[in-house]
Amino acid sequence: MSCLGGRARSWAYGRRLTDATCFGTYAEFKEDLRQAFEPPKNEFRSRAEFLDLQHGKHDVHAYAQRARYLVSNIVTNPMDEATKVVTFMKGLRDGPVKTYLFREYPSTLEAAITLAMQEEFSLR
Repeated sequence: MSCLGGRARSWAYGRRLTDATCFGTYAEFKEDLRQAFEPPKNEFRSRAEFLDLQHGKHDVHAYAQRARYLVSNIVTNPMDEATKVVTFMKGLRDGPVKTYLFREYPSTLEAAITLAMQEEFSLR
């Protein structure tokens, strides 16, 4: 506890003053400290944002990067590939890229992203 500083130090010494046996082992201390100061996981928000993700006015690359980032945050109860692919395709702007993807219908999110970026590049 002597290595702690700031709020963590105040928290640890405050807990110790109220109950001298509150930290039985170092592992218990680390777990209590982690629960008190680690930011909450944003997995629920990432899942909701991914399911509502829209292409908007950005290019396909930026849209794909955002989709990849949001999917990477969902680890506890991951989505199946079909849901990822359909959500990615549904969020694309109407146009040749979306039409091409629905014609090809890729099986993985990475395949969908690759096809979308190739199609966008071929249109330029």
